[in-house]
Amino acid sequence: MMNTSSSPSSDAPAPIKRRLSRTSAIAGSLVLLVVVLAAFGYFTAITRPEPVALPAPEPVAQVPDAVVERLDRLETMVRYLTAQVTLSIEAQTAIAADVATLRLRADAEAEKAAEAARQAEERRAAQQNRRAARPAAQSAAPKAAVLSVDSWGGKPSVVVRDSDGKVQFLTLGDRLPGGGVIGGVQVAEQRVTVRHADGSVSTLIGKAQ
Repeated sequence: MMNTSSSPSSDAPAPIKRRLSRTSAIAGSLVLLVVVLAAFGYFTAITRPEPVALPAPEPVAQVPDAVVERLDRLETMVRYLTAQVTLSIEAQTAIAADVATLRLRADAEAEKAAEAARQAEERRAAQQNRRAARPAAQSAAPKAAVLSVDSWGGKPSVVVRDSDGKVQFLTLGDRLPGGGVIGGVQVAEQRVTVRHADGSVSTLIGKAQ
């Protein structure tokens, strides 16, 4: 038995077939779009991070007025102490500079004093040397003045006058006024040889010559 039934599309004319084909394509595209959108929404829902709840900010505690006043006083005190420390440092610096200056002056005065002492010691030593040499000078120039040189009784006689004007008659071995001993007499030359304690020898000439 032969099946004589046929689908409307197979029996439809060609223009109708084309419309049916186009409609089927559009419907398929819509279905595919719906599937894609559904899949994208599902994927986005899976991968979306959960929102994190932030903690509420804690309320700022109000500082009491007494504490604020105390802090102000402490700040004022710190500033005052800082100023005092600065002044103290400046004063110490000035004192150190003054001490250094005084030390330099003291050193200079000490050097001057040492130099003055050295010069005084040199002068004292020179005076002592002159005093030590003075007896020799005196022995070289006795204070006695020879008035005459003569011979009496076969002995030399020397008439001398000291610084006070006193006249003495001396001979060999006698001590002259002012120091020295008569060691030799030359009547003709009116000359008297005087020997001194230090071993030196001097000569006196009589006035009668």
